[in-house]
Amino acid sequence: MPHISAKLPQIDDPDVDQSLLSITAVADRHAQSRAAEAIVAHWQDAAWPAGLRSLHLYRSTDGKRVAAYGQCTKEFTAADGTDVLAFPRSAASSDIRFEPYVPYGLHRTVGGSAAMGDVPRCFPLAVFDVGDRQKSTDWIDGLLGREEESAGPDRAYPGAVSANFCISADGRYVLIFSEWTTEEHAAHHMKTLIEALLSAAPVASSEPNTRYEHFVSLRREDR
Repeated sequence: MPHISAKLPQIDDPDVDQSLLSITAVADRHAQSRAAEAIVAHWQDAAWPAGLRSLHLYRSTDGKRVAAYGQCTKEFTAADGTDVLAFPRSAASSDIRFEPYVPYGLHRTVGGSAAMGDVPRCFPLAVFDVGDRQKSTDWIDGLLGREEESAGPDRAYPGAVSANFCISADGRYVLIFSEWTTEEHAAHHMKTLIEALLSAAPVASSEPNTRYEHFVSLRREDR
């Protein structure tokens, strides 16, 4: 049985072969709370298939979204996860249209300048519709190349823990999943650097400035 864990996901965990992400828009903070509580209750009650290691829920700090994130090993198949990955239709969440999970693989990770052991508390998440796998790879590598030209290879951003660049299984989407010690540091970074970089290589995206806080994690086992 899964259990609630204080352990955050390690995005670049070498034992994770695939991640899953669903971002759902909600009307307001009340709906956000209802959605979050319904999802967690469902995760606790549903059967977990082999290979599903953990599920993590995040709430956007603007009260407009919930993000469900899972980590899987190579044993996991989407068909096996039909139960736990089917979103709840309880009375508390009946008016919310949950978005399906999209599978991703990690392409590149960039470490931040935060001290070893600093706990991230703010998580900017953004999804970009790039087109295909080659374009996604080139877009990520180009974005990071321009960042080095602008900020230097050390990337000494206050409060930065990590930036993780993932590509969807079909190659179409790029997910940028960042970790910061505070929302203030994350917001400053987005305003001063990332917006300029993204404007230089524009693609259709979710709201790139959306920042999330961790709500709860469930794990099959702590490792």
